[in-house]
Amino acid sequence: WENIIQKGNAHGLGPIIYLWCLNFKIENDVPIEKFQGLYNQVLVLNMLLDHAHEIFSKELAKHGIESIPLKGLYLIKSKIYENFGARQLSDIDLLIRKDDLAKARAVFKTLGYWEKAELSTDIQRLCETPTPFEQINNKVLVDLHIGLNRKGSYNLDPIAIWSNSKDGKLSNGDFLIHLACHAHKHRSEEHTSELQSRQYLVC
Repeated sequence: WENIIQKGNAHGLGPIIYLWCLNFKIENDVPIEKFQGLYNQVLVLNMLLDHAHEIFSKELAKHGIESIPLKGLYLIKSKIYENFGARQLSDIDLLIRKDDLAKARAVFKTLGYWEKAELSTDIQRLCETPTPFEQINNKVLVDLHIGLNRKGSYNLDPIAIWSNSKDGKLSNGDFLIHLACHAHKHRSEEHTSELQSRQYLVC
């Protein structure tokens, strides 16, 4: 069980295993408290990130900046995962228009975020993901995107992406394309939780 717990934690599946145990009523056959601990940690962090997103998305909107959450936060907000703590989040990926990038960076500054380039080298090393902003006081990381893929990797029309979006969300088709691009980028280090995200969306 210790190996399963470690693997589950490494791949972000601890919460899913916990919820499955409850759903199939086998919690008495597994060390449920270990998986419950992982679930509780993820739930608290997800609530923290969601709260931060609510604050800065409203502030961005005040300045006329549209934004769309990507990846994990999209899945949670779209209720593709039925439980708010089922999908492990580590940061917030946010899509904005290229023309709004400078304004968005200024808004984040007013909210107390730091650009990674402005942090000391030692602190930059602590940032496991290449995120441009880190809010020091509560470890909220925001990764700003101006497209759904790396430059030059695929020819995705950003205008069409925004045209297809509705109510601050990507279309399911565009989101699936985004997940596929993300999987290709990290294909050698793919986490099982990302694969599961695509399975949920397709189903």
